[in-house]
Amino acid sequence: MHTTWTSIGGGKIGKRFEHYHVQARLEFNPANPDTDIEVANCDLFPPLNLDASGSETCDTFASDTFKEVDPAFTADATIRYDVNGDGKRSRTLQLRGTHRV
Repeated sequence: MHTTWTSIGGGKIGKRFEHYHVQARLEFNPANPDTDIEVANCDLFPPLNLDASGSETCDTFASDTFKEVDPAFTADATIRYDVNGDGKRSRTLQLRGTHRV
């Protein structure tokens, strides 16, 4: 899961997020439901809070299962974040899965 950001306004760097957590999942999906075969958990709030612009990637490991079956893999992700000082609580964003690969 790739995250890219850039500063708007004066380019001020500061604490933008209380937390920004990404969970990326590689799933085996010959037929529903999905089965997670690799999961990566990444805390991206340090670079988001330190750098005016940049990008980070949260990758799962490649799975040996790729060698064993016909294409039936999907990937999706969940992002949990809390914007610093916005007066709202933590929010969760479910990203839709990819097409089968």
